[in-house]
Amino acid sequence: MFAVISVQSAHKYSMKKTDYRNLLLTATPAEKWNQIYQERLLQTRVQPPAQVLADCAHLLPASGRALDLACGRGGNAMFLAEHGLQTWAWDISETVLEQLTAQVTRAGLKLHTDVKDIENTELPVACFEVIVVSFFLNRSICESIIKMLTSDGLLFYQTYTVDALKAGIGPTNPDYLLHPNELIKLFDGLQLHAYREDCLIPEAHKNNLQGQAYLVARKIDS
Repeated sequence: MFAVISVQSAHKYSMKKTDYRNLLLTATPAEKWNQIYQERLLQTRVQPPAQVLADCAHLLPASGRALDLACGRGGNAMFLAEHGLQTWAWDISETVLEQLTAQVTRAGLKLHTDVKDIENTELPVACFEVIVVSFFLNRSICESIIKMLTSDGLLFYQTYTVDALKAGIGPTNPDYLLHPNELIKLFDGLQLHAYREDCLIPEAHKNNLQGQAYLVARKIDS
């Protein structure tokens, strides 16, 4: 079960939209995400795991080290810890990791949190049996993500595609959106176990994966 954060009234802390936008334009990446997560703390419950992880949990190993990369509110990390994995959660936002630590304590789980700017940090090699990435895209570190996996390690990846922009969901910067089948190409050195990519869907058939792609793939050392 996921814990629910109890908070005071949002209006007490909310900023004017103009002030908020100005802050995001001038802030460092860490300051921007700290502010974003402070606002989200007032508005939402604990995040569930990404659909790719929920759908493909049967592929998880019984033990090992797992990383929730760019973890945000940590739904993936908590799911991994609940499944008995030694779990690490990395994010640039100290604010969101403080929130996650409190949630983990309430839930009686154990995991390691680390404030880390993964786009500007040398990442370790061959140290995780499982890596989960959701709703984060930086193409320049995809090779480093592969290198972080141990032999036989699994990558679970899910994020938005260009169809999300057409549907008015997800990020508006096209740099953070996948092109058709791009996720497979970014990790073509891995053995594919599962892949799904949902395009725009008629209103009557919409689902939670519209404008998203997900992948599960395994590192096989030659």
